[in-house]
Amino acid sequence: MPAEWFKDPIEEACREYPFDVIEPILSPYATSQQAAEQHWPWVAFALQSYRKQHERGKDTRDITPARAMALLGEIARHADGLDAALRELGGAAGGALANGNRPKFLAFAKAHRAIVSVFDDASYRASGDLDPDGHANFRAWTIPLWEIARTSEDQARMLGHDDSASSGTGQRLPGLGQFISLCAPVWTGATGRKATAERVVRKDDDGDGAPDFIIFLRSLCALAALPSPSLSMVKTALSPPPPSQPI
Repeated sequence: MPAEWFKDPIEEACREYPFDVIEPILSPYATSQQAAEQHWPWVAFALQSYRKQHERGKDTRDITPARAMALLGEIARHADGLDAALRELGGAAGGALANGNRPKFLAFAKAHRAIVSVFDDASYRASGDLDPDGHANFRAWTIPLWEIARTSEDQARMLGHDDSASSGTGQRLPGLGQFISLCAPVWTGATGRKATAERVVRKDDDGDGAPDFIIFLRSLCALAALPSPSLSMVKTALSPPPPSQPI
């Protein structure tokens, strides 16, 4: 991606996080002062992007998995109720037609079609004018309310068994994954080392402490007063995406 596409955001980020602010964090790991200066703008850009996404995320409503499951239950109940009411209205129109009361049939059928057409889904869109008996068009006007209700119930059950939903990590730390992903190639370019969540143990190393890349990330987060990543979060962000499944 051409660097000029990021010219304005990079300049803005550099004004917010000038080199003398980033340098004490980046230089100890960089291969040279020149390498630190070359990669500082991208560190500033990654940090500012994380800050902005984090601030936007705080404005969104964070709901618990229990509340999400309750909402899915309400969707299922309302879908079932709407489905029953529409079926009753359609049955009333059919009964009026069977009794020879065409004016009542047309009135009920018009109301039924008006409600269903609100959904305006291409697969369930109301067909044209009424047939003389009306039955064919009633079948065309049905909408998948029963399927909506059952799908909502299924999703509520799945959510109840989803450990990732209970952790809430992605909701509470918006922008963190992207921040780690942006910093990884910058780290490699500035230090000549691969960004990793695994500590490289040297002969004179006692093996304690976090990997350098994680210390680097946490130092940047502390600078901007942002939540720091855990070891597992960094491992997840650096892991390759799963292979796409054929459709």
